[in-house]
Amino acid sequence: DNMDCTYTINTDGVGTTIFKFSNMDIESHSTCNYDYVEHAGAKFCGNSAKSITTTESQVTFRFVSDSSQSGTGFSASWEKLTCDYYGGTCIESCLGTTRDVPC
Repeated sequence: DNMDCTYTINTDGVGTTIFKFSNMDIESHSTCNYDYVEHAGAKFCGNSAKSITTTESQVTFRFVSDSSQSGTGFSASWEKLTCDYYGGTCIESCLGTTRDVPC
């Protein structure tokens, strides 16, 4: 109730990151005017899971709620998408070391 929270996540800036919002229980409205999660000017609300894919190195989300209805909010997780995520392999060799790299 009556929340205005900003979350900033720093990624390493290489490749693609996917943010998954689950367990959504935010007041539903056709234009998400009352309770919402916002990223890059886009708002989402309601109870359906959402995903956001980005190549940004710093990602900011804002959660806003008013005092009229209470829900449980949401859960969020994120992961870097690598070749392994897409079912393939991608190996980079650099100075005698190898590592999985973003596609």
